[in-house]
Amino acid sequence: MIPTPHSITVIKSNGLDAWGEPIEGEVIEIQGNLRTQTKVVRNNNGKEVVSSYTILFVGFVDVKHEDKVRFTEPNGEVKTLDPINVKFMRDLDGSVAFTRIEA
Repeated sequence: MIPTPHSITVIKSNGLDAWGEPIEGEVIEIQGNLRTQTKVVRNNNGKEVVSSYTILFVGFVDVKHEDKVRFTEPNGEVKTLDPINVKFMRDLDGSVAFTRIEA
């Protein structure tokens, strides 16, 4: 089993305000596995972008591309990032074993 020692906050999007900025909705605290890894990935639009973090949650976590993820680095710096990719890794029986986010 993959350990999930990191406390990560998922901030659900509640639409856009009059200026096109996201409105914060429900806040969900969840344990996950956070890895720092800089790599080039493709986003939803097929463009190549740089991903700095991979977050792994056990089971299904309802995270969408318009949501935000927030966590605190060991030096106390708080990071708030937009998910670049959200993938659901399925078990042999078809259930979601892990939710993987690249941000």
